[in-house]
Amino acid sequence: MSVTGAWSNAGVGDDGLDRQIAWIATQQLGLFTARQATDVGATPRLVRTRLASARWDALRPGVFRVAGAPVTWHQDLLAACLATSSTAVASHRAAAVLWGFPGFDGEPIEVTATRHQWHRLPRVVCHETLELPAYDVTRRDSIPVTTPVRTLIDVARYAHRARLEEAVDDALRRDLTTLDRLTRRLVDLSRSGRPGIAKMRAVLAARDPAGALPESVQERRLVRLLRRHGLPAPCLQFEIRDGDRFLARVDAAYPDWRIAIEYDSYMFHGGRRRHEVDLARRNRVQALGWQVFHATAADLRSGHAPELCRNISRLLRGLASLSDADPRTNDGAA
Repeated sequence: MSVTGAWSNAGVGDDGLDRQIAWIATQQLGLFTARQATDVGATPRLVRTRLASARWDALRPGVFRVAGAPVTWHQDLLAACLATSSTAVASHRAAAVLWGFPGFDGEPIEVTATRHQWHRLPRVVCHETLELPAYDVTRRDSIPVTTPVRTLIDVARYAHRARLEEAVDDALRRDLTTLDRLTRRLVDLSRSGRPGIAKMRAVLAARDPAGALPESVQERRLVRLLRRHGLPAPCLQFEIRDGDRFLARVDAAYPDWRIAIEYDSYMFHGGRRRHEVDLARRNRVQALGWQVFHATAADLRSGHAPELCRNISRLLRGLASLSDADPRTNDGAA
């Protein structure tokens, strides 16, 4: 049942109608449509009266806000959906904000509707599509929105590859989708000229389906940094053990060379006390012959990254030379 269904033909006076409108608005971030108002008995004269008395605000064509309702970006997005067409949903960059994908904030109001069932609105990016199947649409924060899978594929037209890769990581980490679902929907939506398809295909092709996910955006940037400077892709979230005893799980590692890399941040590791515990753990790891590198936010900036990568590369070359010179060396371990 729609939000107006419970109130249709109520046959009540103006005060009762106001209560009905208020109830509808509580389901829609303080908003209601002209059609919903008509369905519960509002006449054009009553609408004009409420607007003149500032009890209602005209927000978009055919969309009103109950006076006093909080004004938010989410409300403006829902108003755009309600005003664009009956099929309109939040999509692309706006949908990425709703799903909380990293790197998407301050994005434009952006909606998608089926072709020939929408009209342009000021300050709204409108897309039309030949198909918007029900399995590509859901609701989040009371707003109709494309699913995480459809959002990732749509937003690929705007996001540079690094940001797209981080958004995919985030969706997989939070179980919003799987690689299999994302790959299958990408195949379905692939067609000549669709923006972003090739970019998303490249992001998925570069992944190891059996590999661990980075646990943060910083870790993904660390991997990208290492590869950009010619180093091999490390194993992520690698467990270091002393026989059967678990010692540590490190952010990234080159197990054959016993090299571990961790991203250090008081905020990420839960404060100073947790940081001290991590240092003790790393001492135990180093006692087993592992070399531990610590990457910071400064290291991920271009001015400091080359030094970190040079140090790791120098150690890798040294260990490789040692292994070549002495066949008894075990796995190149230090």
